[in-house]
Amino acid sequence: MIIFFLFNIISTYNKMSIYNNKIIYDLHQTPVSLAKEIINSINWNDNENVCDPFAGDGSFYENLPSNVKKSYAEITKGIDFRDIDYKNIETIISNPPYDLGEDNRVRKNSFYKILEYFSLTPVKRIIFLCSQSCFNSITPKRLKQLHQNGLYIQKITICNCKKWYGRYYVLYMTRDVNMMVDYFINNFD
Repeated sequence: MIIFFLFNIISTYNKMSIYNNKIIYDLHQTPVSLAKEIINSINWNDNENVCDPFAGDGSFYENLPSNVKKSYAEITKGIDFRDIDYKNIETIISNPPYDLGEDNRVRKNSFYKILEYFSLTPVKRIIFLCSQSCFNSITPKRLKQLHQNGLYIQKITICNCKKWYGRYYVLYMTRDVNMMVDYFINNFD
């Protein structure tokens, strides 16, 4: 029993790291094969300004096509996504973190907070890989807010990732009005 307890403590410790004197959980790096598949499914323009604001180990950033201008942010390298000037960025592609590690609290789903942040930038196209729990954080009220901010889901691609134990979604969002993904704002009995 004591050995099992110690193993759990060691396992948990190995899944965490320290940043700014805060504990953050281990990053789930996007498999390169999945990043390449997503990148290959996208039409890229020559000299398009593309940013990966949560670059991690570079699965997206390192595999972007050579005809685009690319940039990145990565908090573990000292570049916060909020420090980037997005006025000339045309496309964002990334696997955002589940938790931004803000405040002293237990892990919290930050996906919508990240989406809302980018909905207020001039970026024309946002492509995010997200888990089921992150996708489910887009409530009708939140989707309405994204629409009011001029951001619309154009396409959803479902993929399996055995490494992460389940379904993941690629959300393709643009500024083009699209009510294909709509909502009922009321709560029902």
